Amino acid sequence: MKKTLFFTFLILGIISFYLIPLPISARDVTETFRCYDSPQWHLPEGVKARIGKGSIIRLQYSPDGNVLAVMSSMGIWLYDAHSGEERALLSGHTGLILGMSFSPDSRIIASGGTDGTTRMWDIATGKQKHTLTVPRFRIGDVSFSPDGRVLASVSIDGTLSLWDVVTGTQKRTLTARKGTIWSISFTPDGRPYAAEIDANVIHLWEVAKGTRKKVFIGQGASVSNVAFSPDGGTLASASVDGTVLVWDIASIANAMHSTQ
Repeated sequence: MKKTLFFTFLILGIISFYLIPLPISARDVTETFRCYDSPQWHLPEGVKARIGKGSIIRLQYSPDGNVLAVMSSMGIWLYDAHSGEERALLSGHTGLILGMSFSPDSRIIASGGTDGTTRMWDIATGKQKHTLTVPRFRIGDVSFSPDGRVLASVSIDGTLSLWDVVTGTQKRTLTARKGTIWSISFTPDGRPYAAEIDANVIHLWEVAKGTRKKVFIGQGASVSNVAFSPDGGTLASASVDGTVLVWDIASIANAMHSTQ
C-alpha cells in the first residue's frame, strides 16, 4: 500500500513538473510584452518597418526620397525614409489635418486643416515657419509651385489662396460662386489650376487670371473627389456612383484661352 502511494505521488510530481509553468521574473514579463507591443513584431514578408501612430489619413514621400510624412489624427509624423527612424511630430492644428505637401527642394512641408489654417514647417528642425489663416474656412488641399516660391491652399468652403512662401503673406484670393474647391495643382510652367465641385459639375480655375471654365456636366451622380496628376496635365474625378473619369487638362486649358 505504501509503495503504491509512493509511486502515485511520484508520477503526479513528474506530471506537475512538466505541466505547471515555472514562475517567471518581472523582467521576463516586461520583455515578453515589449516584444508583442513592438511595432516591428510579426512583420509581413517583405515589410521593412511598421510606423505611424494615431489614425493614418495619408502618406507622402519628400521629393528627394529621404523623408516619409505620415498624416494622422495626431499630427504629421516625419520618418527617415531609409531607416524608419522617427524624426519629428508636427503638431499645432486644432482640428483634423486634411492636406499636406512637400516643397520641391524637400526643405518645407505645408499642411491644411479644419481649423482654417495652412501651416508651413521646416523639415530639418521640425519647427513651424508660418501660420496662414483664412477665417471661418476649412483648408483642404495644399500645393507648392514648381519653383517653391508660392504655396496654394484651397478651402472646401470655396476659397483659394496663394501665399508667398518666404514672407507668409497672401498674394491672391479667389472665391467660388458656389460649390466646393477640392483640389489644386501647378503645371510644370508654374500655372496653378484648381478644381471646383458643384454637385456633378466640375469647374476648372486658371488661378493667375481668375478665370473659370466648366469642365463637364454629366457624371452620373455627385462628384466625391478629384485629383490632379503631378505634372498638372490630367484631372481624375470620382463619383458616388462608382465611376472615375480622366480628363486632359491641356485641351481644357486651350479651350479656356480660346474663349477669352
